[in-house]
Amino acid sequence: MKARFSLLLSVFLICAPVALHAEIDPSEAAEAAILELEAAATALANAQSASDRIAALTQTIKGYEHGLLTLREAVRRAALAQRAIESRLDTESAKLSGLLMAMQRIAAEPSPVGLMHPNGPVASARAGMVLADVTPALAAEAIALRQELDQIATLSRLQSGAVLQMEAALSEVQTARASLAAAVAERREAPDSFALSEDALRQIVEAVDTLDAFLDLLAQAPAPEDSAMRGFSDARGAVPLPVFGVLLNGFEAQDAAGISRPGLLLATAPAALVTSPWFGTVRYAGPLLDYGNVVILEPEGNILMILAGLGDLYVTAGAVISQGAPLGMMPSAAGARADLITETPDQTGAALSETIYIELRQNGGAIDPQPWFDWE
Repeated sequence: MKARFSLLLSVFLICAPVALHAEIDPSEAAEAAILELEAAATALANAQSASDRIAALTQTIKGYEHGLLTLREAVRRAALAQRAIESRLDTESAKLSGLLMAMQRIAAEPSPVGLMHPNGPVASARAGMVLADVTPALAAEAIALRQELDQIATLSRLQSGAVLQMEAALSEVQTARASLAAAVAERREAPDSFALSEDALRQIVEAVDTLDAFLDLLAQAPAPEDSAMRGFSDARGAVPLPVFGVLLNGFEAQDAAGISRPGLLLATAPAALVTSPWFGTVRYAGPLLDYGNVVILEPEGNILMILAGLGDLYVTAGAVISQGAPLGMMPSAAGARADLITETPDQTGAALSETIYIELRQNGGAIDPQPWFDWE
């Protein structure tokens, strides 16, 4: 099929170049993503000398991750668009072959000879009138085909360039993640005095068999007054997500196993950075039951936010943190390359292979977290 495209393209070079008429959003999105990745690379170079290196590296990693997600989606859509065009051209191969023969014949014969008819001048005139009607239609089809062939070439170049850009960005974001982990380790301070001791927390964890039971026991040792920030209750729709991802299951929705949970499940990329959605107190940080590593935040008195499924943790119980502070990273298998470009046509694909569970509790009862977050 590619050989046929090349032949058709050579014939239609007689047509004047035209602008692409089809969807160009993948190209525009890819260009914006590449600019974002370039800005992140500059920020990474500047982060090492920043006064607050943790904050600078956190913003740098977020920039990389958003740029990579945007670039993956642009390439995925470009691949789908290219396959759709090629499939349509392949389906219409007979029609295209006829168009090719007609254009070749018109191009090969001098116009006076092409208009001559064996039945004389009248027949020649009639043939000329027919040809005058047919030629614009053939030219229009030729232009449309040229546009589609040009678009295939553009989409192919987009995908090739994006792979190289993504490879470089992945290496740089890994460097940024390692630098952040080192910076957190250097600056980590002991928990405030009101925090439960590690032994007390361990006893609570060992004494429970459900998340509900753990939260009930944790509530019996509340943080002192004014340790948690105010204003979370009034922030519906304005709270940033803790990590870039795609919503898989909503509040009390059943998963593939038929189990419903009073929280949200998001698909995220491996090793994605998880940050605090709001100011607050870390009430717990560590492994819990079969949830993996869990961080429980208190953004406001009588409100708890549970983030479950993390890998490495950057906070400890008792810490009072600001909005956007790094909490940890999502898990990532050693040597895994799931964050490379995927052409999978579903929403998540292999690139978002980890999941984080988010639950919100108010006065001991679960409430829907979805209205609080800014999903744009």
